[in-house]
Amino acid sequence: MPKGRLSATNLATYYHLNCDLYLHNVYHQSSGPESVLASQVVQAHFNRGMDWEKLLFRWLDNHCLLLPIPSAPIQAEDLAERILADSRDHFFVSGLTLRPPQQAFHELFREKGNEDVTFSVAKPDLLEIFRTADGMVVWRVVDAKSSENVKASHYVQIYFYTLCLTYILPQPRFRPSGSTAVWLPPSESSHSQPSFTDLKSINLSLLAPSLHTFLFGRLPRILEQPNGEPNWHYNPLCRNCPYEDACRSRTLVQGAVGSIPNLSHADANSVQNLLNVVQPDSGLSDIEQLHVVFQNQTRWKHLEKAYPTTFRKATKALGVAKRKGKTGVTMSTPLLDSAKSGEIQVSPFRRSFTCPRSEDIAIVVSLLKDPSIRAAPIAYFCVSVFSNTASYKPPKPATGKVDQMVPTLASIIRSILSQTSILSTQCYVFSSAEHTALQSHLVEAALASDHSDADIRMCIGALASGASLLQTTYQPLILSGVFLSFLDRPHQVATDAEFRLYAERLGLNVSGFPEEIRCMVRVKLEALKAEANTPSLTPEDESRRTLLGQVPRVVTVKSEVEKLLALPMPGYWELEECAKVLVSEPSVPECPTGDEMLSNCITGSVEQLESQLKLRNWYVYATLNSLRTRASHGRPDLLVNPGRRLSANCMDICKDEQLRKLFFMQQFEVLTKLVELWKTRIEGCPDAPVIEFQNIAQGSRGLEYCFIVTAGALDMPIEKEKSFYEYIIVADNEDDEDIPVEALFDDLTIAGSVIPLNNFTRKRWDFQHPAVRDNLALVDLQDVSIRGRGRSKVTALTLNLWTGGTFQVEVGKKYRLSPRLVDFNITKVLATLFELDVRAGAGDVEQPDSPFWQLIKNPRRLRHVNTVTDDVIQASTSIQRLFREIHDLGNESAGALMLQASQLQAAKRILSNQLSVVWGPPGTGKTHTIALSILRLLDAETRTGRIRTRVVFVSAMTHAAIQACLDKFHFLTTCYKEISDLDTAWLDEVKIEKVLNGNKHPPPNLARFRYIYAGTVYQLHNFSKRNSFDVDVVVVDEAGQLSLASVALVLGALKPDGKMIFAGDSEQLAPILTGSYPIAMKRLFGSVLDYLMRPPAPTAYDGEGPSSQGSLEGSSQGSIVQLTENFRLNPDLGEFISTIYRRSFKPQKAQERELGKFFQTIRPQLGQDIGIPLGIADAIRHFLLALSNVMQRKPQELLLPPTIGQADDPSVPASSMDHLSSKALDEPHLPVSLAMIQLETTASRLESTGYEGHVRAEAAVAAALVASIQSCMPEASIFVATPYRVQRQAVRNILKKTHFPHSPSGSKMKANGSVDQLVDATRRMKLSETPISMKNVTVDTIERLQGAEAAFVICLFSIPPSAGVDVSFLLERRRLNVAISRAKTLCILVTSSEVLRPAIRVLTNEGTAKGYAFLKGFAERAWSTGLSINLDAFETAGNLY
Repeated sequence: MPKGRLSATNLATYYHLNCDLYLHNVYHQSSGPESVLASQVVQAHFNRGMDWEKLLFRWLDNHCLLLPIPSAPIQAEDLAERILADSRDHFFVSGLTLRPPQQAFHELFREKGNEDVTFSVAKPDLLEIFRTADGMVVWRVVDAKSSENVKASHYVQIYFYTLCLTYILPQPRFRPSGSTAVWLPPSESSHSQPSFTDLKSINLSLLAPSLHTFLFGRLPRILEQPNGEPNWHYNPLCRNCPYEDACRSRTLVQGAVGSIPNLSHADANSVQNLLNVVQPDSGLSDIEQLHVVFQNQTRWKHLEKAYPTTFRKATKALGVAKRKGKTGVTMSTPLLDSAKSGEIQVSPFRRSFTCPRSEDIAIVVSLLKDPSIRAAPIAYFCVSVFSNTASYKPPKPATGKVDQMVPTLASIIRSILSQTSILSTQCYVFSSAEHTALQSHLVEAALASDHSDADIRMCIGALASGASLLQTTYQPLILSGVFLSFLDRPHQVATDAEFRLYAERLGLNVSGFPEEIRCMVRVKLEALKAEANTPSLTPEDESRRTLLGQVPRVVTVKSEVEKLLALPMPGYWELEECAKVLVSEPSVPECPTGDEMLSNCITGSVEQLESQLKLRNWYVYATLNSLRTRASHGRPDLLVNPGRRLSANCMDICKDEQLRKLFFMQQFEVLTKLVELWKTRIEGCPDAPVIEFQNIAQGSRGLEYCFIVTAGALDMPIEKEKSFYEYIIVADNEDDEDIPVEALFDDLTIAGSVIPLNNFTRKRWDFQHPAVRDNLALVDLQDVSIRGRGRSKVTALTLNLWTGGTFQVEVGKKYRLSPRLVDFNITKVLATLFELDVRAGAGDVEQPDSPFWQLIKNPRRLRHVNTVTDDVIQASTSIQRLFREIHDLGNESAGALMLQASQLQAAKRILSNQLSVVWGPPGTGKTHTIALSILRLLDAETRTGRIRTRVVFVSAMTHAAIQACLDKFHFLTTCYKEISDLDTAWLDEVKIEKVLNGNKHPPPNLARFRYIYAGTVYQLHNFSKRNSFDVDVVVVDEAGQLSLASVALVLGALKPDGKMIFAGDSEQLAPILTGSYPIAMKRLFGSVLDYLMRPPAPTAYDGEGPSSQGSLEGSSQGSIVQLTENFRLNPDLGEFISTIYRRSFKPQKAQERELGKFFQTIRPQLGQDIGIPLGIADAIRHFLLALSNVMQRKPQELLLPPTIGQADDPSVPASSMDHLSSKALDEPHLPVSLAMIQLETTASRLESTGYEGHVRAEAAVAAALVASIQSCMPEASIFVATPYRVQRQAVRNILKKTHFPHSPSGSKMKANGSVDQLVDATRRMKLSETPISMKNVTVDTIERLQGAEAAFVICLFSIPPSAGVDVSFLLERRRLNVAISRAKTLCILVTSSEVLRPAIRVLTNEGTAKGYAFLKGFAERAWSTGLSINLDAFETAGNLY
C-alpha cells in the first residue's frame, strides 16, 4: 500500500472531522477527487485567515517586532544563526519552513512499539523569541488563526510545530518556554488592530498527555489498518471533505448508520453500542439489522431490560417511538423505514405541539453569518411576511445589516397589532442556529445596544417565549406593591409631585388637577392589587389555556421536519436538500445554498444577496406548508395546536439604564429556565426518572407516598426549611400519542406560592388547564434511599403529594417526575429594582441616592466617604494595643481579638469608609476580620459615647457561610468575656440572631439593644420590609457568589450613609446563571465582588496570565484590602493554592506532627466492622498507612511521590517517573497535605460502567475514608465535597448504613491528644455497631461548602470512561479551588484518568484550561495511588449500596 506524508493541516482536519478514515485515505493516497473545488464557506475562512495573517505581520513589522525569513526549508544551524544575529530582546520570526526531525520521531515511535509515520514540512506562522539576561534564547510557537475561538485543531498543529522545533533548535542555548499560543483577531471590530491581549496561551504540559499519545501511539495504529477497517461515520461534519462523495456512496451501499441524516458522532456511537450487543442476523446491513430488532418485540424488550442505558440512548438517537396497540407495545421506526426504503416517511405517533397547523400571518426570518467577521454573529437578515387572510396586506420583504433588524421587526409587529381583527401570527426560522442567533441578538439589544426602548420592548414581547407571561403574572404585583408601599409610608404623606410621577409610571393621564391625579392613581393601584391577588382571564390567558403546551414564539422549521418526517438523505440535509424533496415548484428558481449567499456577502453583491435571502424565505415557508400537507395526509391530528394571536407584552418598567438592564437580566434568567422546561416537557420528559408506586405510610408530617425508581436517577434535593414541592408527577403511559400533561402545566401562576395552597392562593391553581388539575400533582421529595442487596437493590423514594384535582396514584403503576419552576424571590428582586428606579426618577422622593444606587453608579465615590469620627478610629487603635498587651501577659483569648497586619489595615478601612471590600484567598480570615471589625466598631462607639450603629445585617449566599459568620461572632464575644477585668457590659446590649424566616422573626427593640442579624438576602429583605426599620451596616460574606441584583434586596434597608462591607475571593465560585449575556456587560451581570474588582491589565507575554485579581486602584488601596496571612492552610497546601493568586500569602500554621501516628492506629479488621466491601476498605487502610509512613519518613511502596519540579518534556512519557521513590530527608516529620486516589471502575459489560454504578463505587471509597479517619480521630471535622448532588446522595446513603466501632461517651479522643492516650483509649473502648457519627461529618455540594472549613476534605472528582459527564464542569478552577481549600490539615482528591487526561477539545475553553492546569498542579504535588474497582464484584458483594 503506497504511503504519503501527513501535514499539520491534515492532523488539524482530523480533529475537526473526527474521522480515522480521512487520515488513512490521505496517508495512503487513496483515490479521491483529483481537484476539490473549495466551497465559498471554506474559501471565506481561508481568505479571512490570509487577511488576518497579513494584518498581523504588518502590525508586528511596524512595531519592529518581525524577523521575516525566506519561505524555503531552512537548516537548524541557519535558523539558529539568524536568531542569534538579531540583537532585539523580543521579536517574532515569520516565514519558517522546517523539515520534521524524523530520526528523533523514530525513537518516540519505537518507544510506543509502532512503525514510523512520515510527516511533510512544518510551517508555523510565527516563532516568538525572548532573549534572557544570561544570553539564553527562550522560544515558543504562535499560530495566527482568524476564528472566533481557539479550537482543538489549532492545538494539534502548534503542538506538532513545537515538537519539531524542540529537536531542531540546539539546546541548551535555545530553550522552549513551556507554552504555546494562538493569536486571534480582536473581537471588538474587524477593523481593529492586533493586540497582545488576543494571544491565547496554553501550557504545553496540558496538551502533552493527550497529543503525545495520539501522535506516537494511536496515529500509527490508525494508519496501519487495512482498507475498510478505520472508523468512519458519514455525518454533517463531512460536508466539503474531499472524500465526501465516496463515503456517501459507501454509506448507501453498506447500509451504514450514516444512512440516517444528521446523526452526530455521539448518537452514532450510541447506535453502534446497541448493535454490538445484538445477536447479528447473517447478511444484514446495520440499517436492516436495526429494523429487524425493532420489529421483533421479544428482541427489543430483552435489550431494553438487559441494557437499559444503551437501549435508551440508541432509541432516542434513532427517533424510535413506542406505540400501544391491540397486540401490545410496538416500535415506530420512521427513520429506519426511510433509510431502508429510500422514501419519505411520516412519523405517525409523534404529534407536534410546537408547530401550529395554520396561522393567518407567518413571519419568516433568515439570518446570514459571515465567517470573515469574527465579532458579528449576524451579517445580514431578511424578514418576509406571508398572509392567508385578505384583511391584511403583508409588507414587502425587508433585508439589511444586523443593526437594522430590531427596528424592522418592531415595525412589522406594530403593523400586525394595529389590525382591527384578531389575526393568528407565528414567527419562523429554519435552523436552530438561526433561532439561537435571533434570541441572543434580542438579549444583546436589550442589555447592550442603543436601539429604541419601544422597539426592544416590542421585539422581546413578541419573539421571546414567556416574556408576555412574565408581564401578566408579575407586573400587577410589582406596580401595586411598590406604589402602595410609597403611599402607605408612616408619618409621611405623598406630595402632588410624587402622585404625578406615579401616574406617569402607571401610564395615566397627568394633565388633570392634583386631586384628579390622586384619585386615578389610587383607583389604578387598587385594580392592580386585585388583579395580582385574584387574576382574571385576559385574552392572552385564554390562549394559554386552550393551547396544548407552550407553542414557542419562534418555531424552528427544521426541527419540526425532523420530528414529523423522515427524509431518505444520508449524512445530513439543510434547506436546499430538504426543499428538493418537499417543494415542487418548477417556475421558482432553486433554493440558494449557503455558499452562494455567502459568496455574494463577501464580494459585496448586495442586490443578489437580498434576492437570494428573499427566495430562501419563500422556500422556508413552502417547506413548512409541505410539511403540514404531508403530516395531515399521514394523520390529521399530528399538528395539534392552532395559531395564536400575536402579543407584544413585555415587562419594561424601569427607566434608568443600569437598573433597566438588571431588570431585564432577571427576567431573562426566568425565561431561560422556563424555555428549558418547556422543551423537555413537550417531548414527554424522556430523561425523567420513572417511579413505581408501592404504598402509603404514616410519616412525621402526615401521609407519605412510597415509590421505587424503575428508570433514570433522582437526587435528594438540598436541605430545606420548608417543603417546596419542586417536582410534578404524572402517569407514565407508554403510548406516545398522549399529550404530555407536563406540557400543559403553567409554572408561573404558582411559582412563588407556598404549597399546600390555601383558600386565597388556590384560585391560582384554577388557572391551570383542566387536564393538569385532574392528572398532575405537585411533589415534595422527602427522602431517597437504597434498599435491597446486590443486583436486587432499588432506589426508594418517600414523597408528599398535593393535588387540587382528582389525581390519585395506584399501586404498581408507573409515574414520571420532572422539575417545576419554584422561585419565591424573583418578584422581590424585580420590585426592589423598580422601587429604586422610581426613587431615582423623582428629585423629592426619599433617598434618591440610596446606597445601591450609588454602588452601581459610582462605587469610587463611596470609598472616600468617612462615616465615623476620628475619636472612634483612635478608640479602635487603643483597643488593638490593649489586646496586644493582654496577650503578651499570656492570655490566649486576647490573641484571638488581635488583628494581624493586613487584617488591621482592613479593619481601619471598614471603620473609615462607607464602602469596603475585604479580598483574600481561602483561609486568610476574611470572616474573622469582618466579624471582629464589627465588634470593634461597636466597642469603639461605646467607649466614645458616639453610638450610631444599631442594626447590622450579615448575609451570604449559603447557609454554611452564614453559620460560619454566626459562629465567628459567638466565638469572639466569648473571647471578650473570658478576659477578666475587661468591661464587656456593652456586649449585654448586643443581640446576635439568625433570621430563618423574615416574616415571622421578632422585630428589634432598638431602644434597648443593638442587633447583629444574619440570614440570606431574601429573609433579611422580608424582615426589614415587614418591620420597617433602617440598617446601619450591611456585611456580605462570600460576595463572589451573590449577583449584583440580589444584593439590592439587602441594601434596600440600608441608611443613605450606612456602611457596606463585602468580603470574598474572586477565584471562588461565582453566581449560577442560566442565561448568556453580552461580554461587554459581564461585570454588571456577575457577582457584586466582580463588579467591585477590576481585572488586572493583561500582560503581553504571560503564558497562563495572572489570576483575575485586581481592584479599582490595586490591592490594599482605595476601598479594597487584600489579606495576606493564612490561618487555615498548611504550608504545602497554601503554596499550591497560592499558585493562582497574584500575591502570595503567609501561612500561620503547620500540620500537626502526630497526624501520621494517628493513621497507624487504623485496625486491619475495620472493613469487616464497618460493612464496606473488604477490598475497598483494605485499599483505603493501606493508602492511609502509606501516607502515615510518608509523614513519619518511613519506607512505603504504595504511593507515588510528587513530581513537581520534574521537567515538563512532552517527549518523555509519564511512565518514566515511576522509578522515583521517597527521598531521604533529615526532618523527623514530613507534612503532607495533598493526597490523590486515581479511581478506575471496570465491568464485563459496557452497560455496567455507567455513571450511576461508578458513583456508588466512588461513594464507597469516600465512606471508607470517612470511617477510617473517624476510627482514629472521632472529633476531627470531615467534609466530603461533591460537584454533583447525585454524588452527595450516594455518599449519604452509604454513611447511613455504614457501621463502625464507636467509642462510648466519656472516651472521646481529640486529634490533638497524645498518641499514647489514643492507643489506650482505643484498646479500652467497647466495640458496638453504631452508624457513623455525622456530627463532625458534612457531605455536601461544593457550592454549599463555600465559606466553611474542616480538618479533612475528601473531594470527589472522578467519572467513568463511558460517562457522558461534562468534564469542563469538573475542571472549573473556581470549583476546584473552593473544594480543595476547605481543608485545614489534609485534602484527599478522588479522581480518574478521564479527568486527569481530558480531550483536547475540552481545553479550548480558556477557563477550563486554567482549571485543568490547577488540577494538574495538585496531581504533581500530591502523594498518589491508583484504585481499581470491578463493578461486577462490587454489585454482587452483598453490599447495601
